[in-house]
Amino acid sequence: MKSLQLVFSFIVLIIVLASNQALAITQPGNATVTFLAPLTMTLVTSPSFGKLPAGLSNATTYEINTSNTLTTTGTGAELLSGSTTVGEVSIFGSNYQAITIIAQNPVASGGVTITGMLCRYGSDTEANCFNTTINGSTAPGPSGTALLLGPTISVPSLQAVGAVTPSFSVVIAYQ
Repeated sequence: MKSLQLVFSFIVLIIVLASNQALAITQPGNATVTFLAPLTMTLVTSPSFGKLPAGLSNATTYEINTSNTLTTTGTGAELLSGSTTVGEVSIFGSNYQAITIIAQNPVASGGVTITGMLCRYGSDTEANCFNTTINGSTAPGPSGTALLLGPTISVPSLQAVGAVTPSFSVVIAYQ
């Protein structure tokens, strides 16, 4: 009798386990992966301020916007000779993914410091990108999109004669 009860209990257990399997459902899923072309930059032109006056008794500021217009602040601040040049890099990458842009990490040279940066990516509106991330509205594509760079420099009073090369970094990333 005990063995009959044991067999009956085993059969009930199998039925209960089988009925739980009958209540289970399955939903298949898929993973989506998009592979993007690597981002690269090529320097077209470095920004240039031309020739500026040295030895002024006051600090001065010079800004080149992305339309290559020079704005000065401070007594005696002017372009003495040469011409200004807006910086330009070409950015290459995916046709499908827009990018972010930031100009950062300024390094002074001979007392002259980069204190601002205006950027214009492709046909986007000029925007401050100095220590501030901006979003490009389009993907750069394999044929490239221009990024114009208009720096602002601060020149101390009594600036020494000679060439200086303050520097900065431009960082791009996919959004």
